[in-house]
Amino acid sequence: MSPTDPIRFTCDSCGQSIKVPAEKAGKRGKCPACKEPITVPEPELNLADAIEEPSWIDALPEAESTKHSSDERSRPAIAKTTAWWDVVRADLWCAFACGVVALVWIGFLATALFGIDLLRRPHAYQEASDKPTAWGMFIFALSFTVVLLPFAVFRFVRTRRLLSFGVEVPFDVVKYGRYRSDMQDVTLEYLVNGKNFRKKLTIDADWAENGFRLLIDPEYPKRVLARPLN
Repeated sequence: MSPTDPIRFTCDSCGQSIKVPAEKAGKRGKCPACKEPITVPEPELNLADAIEEPSWIDALPEAESTKHSSDERSRPAIAKTTAWWDVVRADLWCAFACGVVALVWIGFLATALFGIDLLRRPHAYQEASDKPTAWGMFIFALSFTVVLLPFAVFRFVRTRRLLSFGVEVPFDVVKYGRYRSDMQDVTLEYLVNGKNFRKKLTIDADWAENGFRLLIDPEYPKRVLARPLN
């Protein structure tokens, strides 16, 4: 039945068959036979004849999935905006370890390629000592690399994570320690999740005088990094 077809129904009181136009649907009146009040029913539409109109929801583009694997949640990626030189400058020990490793390998290359005797042996022994000196510098450089490179990588990754995802927390300076070469030792106390932590850091003397901020790793609160206020 279409919306324009006449409505056919029967009176509930006398059973009289009644036919009215479709626009009378829902209106009240009297049965022409028994004069009892009646209400014209709504027409019953045939779903097969109905025209399906496209929904505005169907026109929307599909949303990208926001699901992440457990591995992605547990190991957040390092922010690409943190440059490696910023990381090295932020961690004195990382810079020291990387610098020593670089220097010993430069010394090995100088010895091996140019025959420079870094031990400054007498000229009479210079020619005979070139190869032993180069081999000795190789062992020397390799030894420093094996010892210092893992330490440098660990400090680099930790510092880069702190610079990228570190959370700033309030702290108190408990004690100022030794002052040396424009560096100052400080002992700090800070509170994370109701637990009190104490940490000793060596920071720039200007920071100790003018103030600094403290970044912590949310997953490892004992990992901290001091940064200037600006």
